[in-house]
Amino acid sequence: MSARYYTSDPHFGHKFLACDIRGFVTVEDHDAQLIENWNKTVKPEDMVIIAGDYSLRNPTQTTWPDVNRLNGRKILVSGNHDGCWNGHREARRMHQAYLDAGFENIMDYMRLKLDGVQVLISHFPYDGDHTPDDRSPQYRLRDYGIPLIHGHTHESYKISFSEAGTLQLHVGMDANNLTPVHESAIIEVLRMKQRFDEGLDV
Repeated sequence: MSARYYTSDPHFGHKFLACDIRGFVTVEDHDAQLIENWNKTVKPEDMVIIAGDYSLRNPTQTTWPDVNRLNGRKILVSGNHDGCWNGHREARRMHQAYLDAGFENIMDYMRLKLDGVQVLISHFPYDGDHTPDDRSPQYRLRDYGIPLIHGHTHESYKISFSEAGTLQLHVGMDANNLTPVHESAIIEVLRMKQRFDEGLDV
């Protein structure tokens, strides 16, 4: 039976992030570890939703990390380091290149129902960043109280709340041992939040 996973910010091929931030000796070591973790976790029949920043490079370059080396069907919710992200001038031209590279679909954001709860998926949280200011506010979803699955921050926390009090679930590699997150972990947090809102023991 297939499963669904979530992740963000693998940043394949990104030397600064791989070596200076994540502590790998080389970017090749970094990429190999991420691929190993991914393929130990995800089966070929599974689906992975990537909340942006797959790679620093783009599919038209020979150094592009092969999407097809990663198990599962892959949907990319584009982030600011992805060439197909709509904040880039060449986004429309790059869209097809990302599909040709092996992504099943490319989206700006997604809406899903998990365990009866509506959630949104975006690269950016409603608010919050790893810089003093929230970058790209014009590309962030508006906060209407819908739980949000996101990446972008590179922080170690998995759960936060927006300024309006909305649940934000960080599925980034940096918060999850450089490994995709099974959907059941997301659902468990949603259930805990629902129990808390209802005044029940969590």
